[in-house]
Amino acid sequence: MKNTLIYFSAILLFLSTAEGCKKNKVIAKADDSKIDTASQTAEQPMNKLPLRKINTDQVYTWPGMVDLFTIEQLIVKGDTLFVMVNYGGGCEQHDFTMNTNMMWLKSNPPQLNLFMEHNAHGDKCRAVIKETLAFDITPIKYKEKGAVRLIINENREGAVLYQY
Repeated sequence: MKNTLIYFSAILLFLSTAEGCKKNKVIAKADDSKIDTASQTAEQPMNKLPLRKINTDQVYTWPGMVDLFTIEQLIVKGDTLFVMVNYGGGCEQHDFTMNTNMMWLKSNPPQLNLFMEHNAHGDKCRAVIKETLAFDITPIKYKEKGAVRLIINENREGAVLYQY
């Protein structure tokens, strides 16, 4: 009888903890429109995502430390940069911002560092959240060159080419 009570209490505790992490989960939902990119490994809904602005402050300094997240994939389509991210959470709203100090790296094509910041607002839940973010990249065109190589969070191997 005592073991049954302990077992039942443990199950009840587990269920209440798991349920607590679900309460404020926000997942971007879009219709069935997909990007038809050959390099895309998984279908991601892209239509109707809110288009975010890139902060172009010339005195911006990368803080170096932000809440953890992983960039799974970058896709440039037209004048939009799609960033597929995953992060731990599920109980709080998470905010992502993209910043640049507009300091061009001399190369052909020119290169620009973009810095993505994540604020988890102290979310302690452990669900793995996958989200696609869309950024308007028209403000970061380099004069009349026609192409810019975008480096996100100093990851040169994962850079993407923006052609316009």
